[in-house]
Amino acid sequence: MQYPKAVVKSTLEALDKNEDEGLIKKSLKILKDLAIGAGGSLIGSGILALLGTIPF
Repeated sequence: MQYPKAVVKSTLEALDKNEDEGLIKKSLKILKDLAIGAGGSLIGSGILALLGTIPF
């Protein structure tokens, strides 16, 4: 799996060169999945932190 910075760079290069539309769509899907995963992790971390403050 590519790192997000490499995916962005390769996507921008593909756009500049008017390369295969499928490659660009695939790159954008990867970026979307990375963003969703990062957002989910951030939300999950916040929920766990809040659960840790609840007295049992």
